[in-house]
Amino acid sequence: MIDYLSESFENVVYYYFNYYHPVSGILEHLMRCLLQQLLGPLNHIPPIVEDFCQHAQCGQPGPRTHEYIEMFIHVVTSIRSTGSPVFVVLDGLDECSGSDVPRVAQTIEILAENAIKVFVTSRPHISSLIKSLPSVSILAIDARADDIRHYSLHYGEAKGIKTTFHSSTNT
Repeated sequence: MIDYLSESFENVVYYYFNYYHPVSGILEHLMRCLLQQLLGPLNHIPPIVEDFCQHAQCGQPGPRTHEYIEMFIHVVTSIRSTGSPVFVVLDGLDECSGSDVPRVAQTIEILAENAIKVFVTSRPHISSLIKSLPSVSILAIDARADDIRHYSLHYGEAKGIKTTFHSSTNT
């Protein structure tokens, strides 16, 4: 999905929740990562971000979660004013710590309320939480072994990677 969006649009930012590498302060980490990706290609630092950087250099505490969200929304709004859409891809929400999922869902809701296009992937077991968010469309994707094999072979071939599969009765 990220490759597909990146081929057509300039401003695609993403985050992968990894169950095996949990992060304390997940929302701050999430928003810092997204903000860093968004700021990277810009040729200037927006004043709101510059102000926070100056405060941090003076020994004042860094931004809190809601301030990171505000900065992100401000930067997205600035980018969108140039006519360029911004896409946020959050991959593997189900791998986020159970206690953090509701807070991440609230952040998704805030982003969506600010007309930010958010694409979230997750296994079905947290779909009831996602369904509770306004203006969410859920698309169930059921991949069969043949589909995965076909995609992997095509992707590997396009990237010059040799891919082999062993036959199995569990397809």
